[in-house]
Amino acid sequence: MYRLTDKVFKSKEQALLTSITYVSFPYLFADVFIRCALNESFLLFIIPLILLGIHYLIDDGNKLMFYILFTFGYVFSINSHLVLSIYLTMVLLIYFFINRKKVFKKEIIKHFFVASVFILLLTLNFTVTS
Repeated sequence: MYRLTDKVFKSKEQALLTSITYVSFPYLFADVFIRCALNESFLLFIIPLILLGIHYLIDDGNKLMFYILFTFGYVFSINSHLVLSIYLTMVLLIYFFINRKKVFKKEIIKHFFVASVFILLLTLNFTVTS
């Protein structure tokens, strides 16, 4: 979360405050200690990696970091909690629609398609039933 906030807002103080707030959020403690839902709490740490990967592609143009963070973040999220991964995808589609001038370019869509193929290939053991 620190890296994401630092990249987006370019303020180390704000990034530190945001990451401390994010990690100490009461829902996370309730997930871990009361509900024992470790898969959901794991996903809450993966979401900033996915968002950072999207930021690297759209705003920085760093394709390698996009593929690493976005692909492996989504693979870990699907293997961790499939339902929340679907919800995350719906939220990202709304974000993409809002920022359609930046996102719906041929080059960006091509990279999302390649990353989606990698994600599908890496999660075949989970998504395809025998």
